[in-house]
Amino acid sequence: MIYFINLIKKGMLKKIRYSSFILIFCLAFFSQIAKINAAEDYPGINLRADKTEYQTSDTISLSLSRTDNSSAAYPVDIYVVKSLENGTVEKKLIDSNFVVNGQTTKTISIANESYFANNGAGTYVFSVCKVNACTETVNGNLIFNSNSGPASTIKISEDPIVYELNSSSTSTSAVAGATVADSTVSAFIVQANSLNNAQIDRLLDEIKSLRSTVQEQANQIKYLQGLTQGVNITADAKNALNNFITYGSDSNTKQLGAGERAAVIYSYKNAFDKLPTTAADLTDVIKIASGRWPSATSAEAENRAKVQFQKIYQRPAVMTNSNDNAAVTVMAYGLRQKATNRNLQSEQKGIMTFKSIYGHTPSTTAEWNIMQAITYSGATR
Repeated sequence: MIYFINLIKKGMLKKIRYSSFILIFCLAFFSQIAKINAAEDYPGINLRADKTEYQTSDTISLSLSRTDNSSAAYPVDIYVVKSLENGTVEKKLIDSNFVVNGQTTKTISIANESYFANNGAGTYVFSVCKVNACTETVNGNLIFNSNSGPASTIKISEDPIVYELNSSSTSTSAVAGATVADSTVSAFIVQANSLNNAQIDRLLDEIKSLRSTVQEQANQIKYLQGLTQGVNITADAKNALNNFITYGSDSNTKQLGAGERAAVIYSYKNAFDKLPTTAADLTDVIKIASGRWPSATSAEAENRAKVQFQKIYQRPAVMTNSNDNAAVTVMAYGLRQKATNRNLQSEQKGIMTFKSIYGHTPSTTAEWNIMQAITYSGATR
């Protein structure tokens, strides 16, 4: 008490009051600034490739923009990742401190980028993150610390690629899921015609297999009877389906196994409410089994898939985002990962993720399709 009285006498208490007020004000002000900076620390970056498939001679154009539509400059790191056949994952820093300012474009020449040349044709994932924030890779997707960005999946092929025109379109399509007419699809058409025209010898010669009537009968009992129950299709159509289940149509579908090939037909049936009975239908079956978007579409199947997407990722699917598009398409039509690109360790993680969401492991074809989407699409919450 005596101390404060002495301060008052000396006129210092008033100064202390003013000093304390200024100190508190400064602390509050800078605390608020810190909060603002923290909120703006990683604004979220949209990343999208201009196409989903490229030739080795092409140039990739990546479009980047802030999710908050701000034109303020923000630096990011751009990575590209590929899952290799031996189960490992490789990533490459494409650009560090790349400044995103409004709608920004990053171009990459495939031929001039040694990473693509060394790893060859295949599927790659582009990812963006805060500078120096990337940590490790899992299943071809970058895992970041708390500041992660979206990914964009592309396929690089040595085959020439020509985009088909839809009947209602007047320009080529360059968005996720565009129908692609290349030498691979031409081969699918030939394979479908062999199945549809009962040219079993030609098909077996193509896939270097011997005919087994015993296996055909076993698959007819195990798979075909359930598929065709209550469905009126011709004996020739049944034979075509059973031949596909038993033998596949090329080296990739041959490696999938009879159960996976039957699941592809189940997926087709669920999506289109019918069995494939024409050469065009069978071409779509082969596309689905090879991880390609089918030519036919089903709004009903895609809407069902979007409901599951919302359940898994806790947000609506953005169909202009290649990863969201892939997730919905895989769930809707049952697209299969190519046999050579499958990663059983990643699929095991996908099963665990499925179980954490649905409370049980996948058991139906539709549920296994959901697991495939979780594992391979690259979609994130």
